[in-house]
Amino acid sequence: MTNTQTYPHKRATDNTAQSCMQLNLQHSKPTTDNLNLLMKEAHLDIALLKEPYVYQNQVTGISRKCRIFSKGQGKRAAIVVTNKSVMCF
Repeated sequence: MTNTQTYPHKRATDNTAQSCMQLNLQHSKPTTDNLNLLMKEAHLDIALLKEPYVYQNQVTGISRKCRIFSKGQGKRAAIVVTNKSVMCF
């Protein structure tokens, strides 16, 4: 069976709009793998993550092309930025 679902979002190339999604990954590696596919298919610019998959106190499983922001022991939340044109500090 092929996936026929389409996503109406377009990747932001200027300051007009960004696509963003909030997800709870429940510390799951398979769910994190699905997130990588979703970010690519839906052209997400920013993902706000609750309970990301963590290994050795690092948010793990997210594509290395993304910028990942998390802080503190346990890494209970993270922000993943996939669009290089999104400025973040």
